[in-house]
Amino acid sequence: MDMARKKDISKTSLPSSEPSYVPAPGARSPFRLSYRNYLRLIFALIVFGGGSMALYFQYAFANVPRYSVELIEKYPKDPAAFTQGLVFDPEGEYLYESTGLVGQSSIRKIAWKTGEVLVKKNLDSDLFGEGLTLLNGKFYQLTWKNDVILVYDQELNLLETREFNREMWGLTTDGTHLIISNGTSQLMYVDPQTMQRVRNVTVRHGNATARDLNELEFNNGRIYANRFQTDLVYEIDAARGQVIGLIDLSRLWPDKERPEGGVMNGIAVHRRLQKMFVTGKLCPFLYQVEIVPQKK
Repeated sequence: MDMARKKDISKTSLPSSEPSYVPAPGARSPFRLSYRNYLRLIFALIVFGGGSMALYFQYAFANVPRYSVELIEKYPKDPAAFTQGLVFDPEGEYLYESTGLVGQSSIRKIAWKTGEVLVKKNLDSDLFGEGLTLLNGKFYQLTWKNDVILVYDQELNLLETREFNREMWGLTTDGTHLIISNGTSQLMYVDPQTMQRVRNVTVRHGNATARDLNELEFNNGRIYANRFQTDLVYEIDAARGQVIGLIDLSRLWPDKERPEGGVMNGIAVHRRLQKMFVTGKLCPFLYQVEIVPQKK
C-alpha cells in the first residue's frame, strides 16, 4: 500500500546550527521510516489520538482492493450459538457449526435454510470449541487452549482425540492439509495423519504482516479469514500468503441489534452453488452474500 507522502527534509529546512546531513552512497537516511515503523506511527496517531481502527485500516491497506457485500438472502440461526467454525458438506445439504465457550461448546448439524439443529454433540465441559473443517470424510474440530483436535465421522460420532500442543483458532483445508490460524499472522499447514506441521505461512499485505487471523475458509486458491473482533475479512492468495482483498461485512448486522460479544465470525462456501455464507458469534442469521467492489 502507498505510504503517505512525507515532506522532504532538505538542508535549508534545518536550523543553521544543525549540521547538514549527506548520506554516503547506498546508505539509508536516518530521516526515513521503515514501512513497519510507518504503520506503527499511523496506528499510534490514530488510536491514541482518538481515531478508530477503521481509519487505521484505511491507511494500512491503502493499496489492497476493498469490497463490501450485497445481501442475497438471510436464514434463521440459533442466536445463542457462539460460532467459531462453519462448513457445508460437499453436496451443500447441511451446514455444520462449531461453537465455543467453556461449558457451552458443541458441534452441530444444521438444516441451513430453516436453522433447525438436527444433531448437537456437546464437548466435554472443560473444552473450548474453535474452528471446524471436513477432510476426507472426517470432521476436524479445534479446541482453543486444550491442545487437542477432535475427529468425527459424518454422523458426528467422535472417532478420536488427537494431540496438538498449540493454541488454535480457525481451521480450513486445501484438500490435503489442515490449515490452522492462532490469532497471529501465521497459518500452520498440518498433516492430518501425523498431526505434524508441514510448513508455516506468514500472511502479509505488502511488506507488513496481517495479524489477528481467526475463522478460515479455503476456496479456489483463496483463503478467507475473519479478522478477530472486527467485521473485516481478509481475502488471501493461498499460494503467496498475500492479502489481495479486504471485505467489509459491517452492513449485514447493525450494531444496535448485537448483544454483548456479538461480532461477525464464520465463513462457509457452498461448493455446488459457489456461494458464500457468513454469520457471527451470537448472530440470529446466516447471510448469503455476494462480494462487490466497495463504493467510494
